[in-house]
Amino acid sequence: MRKMLFLLLFILVCTSIYYDITEGTLPTSSPPSATSDSLDDQTIIKVTIEPGQTVLSIVEKLHDGPIPVSIERVTKDFQQLNNDMEPNQIEVDKSYNFPVYEP
Repeated sequence: MRKMLFLLLFILVCTSIYYDITEGTLPTSSPPSATSDSLDDQTIIKVTIEPGQTVLSIVEKLHDGPIPVSIERVTKDFQQLNNDMEPNQIEVDKSYNFPVYEP
């Protein structure tokens, strides 16, 4: 009986972790407001940050899924587009430029 209870508890925890990683637990009210322009064959979108968003989550949302480049490249491109601003220093209700990559 105890083994069955621990197994069910383990499955519940694994399911919760999987859901948190794939879907997230922070509410999103709407897609980011964006305007786009192109700079040297690189599409750039200006996005206003909403609570709970990160640079990586915004770039993933702009690509409707996985990003076709490394996280290091996203970080470097974000910094170049935003006057060397560190990605972990973004502020809510401020607008920043984000790169959009071709698959």
